[in-house]
Amino acid sequence: KTFGRYVYELMGRSAEGLILLNQIFRHSNLETTRRYIGLAQEDIDKVFDSIRL
Repeated sequence: KTFGRYVYELMGRSAEGLILLNQIFRHSNLETTRRYIGLAQEDIDKVFDSIRL
């Protein structure tokens, strides 16, 4: 796992953890940080995993 993902999970996957990483990485917005640590793809995967065909 990346440093960012490790810190995010260490902080309980909290909003505070995401904000802290945003400041550490100096990203212009939280969405950039979410993508950087892989949360955007994880959210997409959860949607597809929840579909029962």
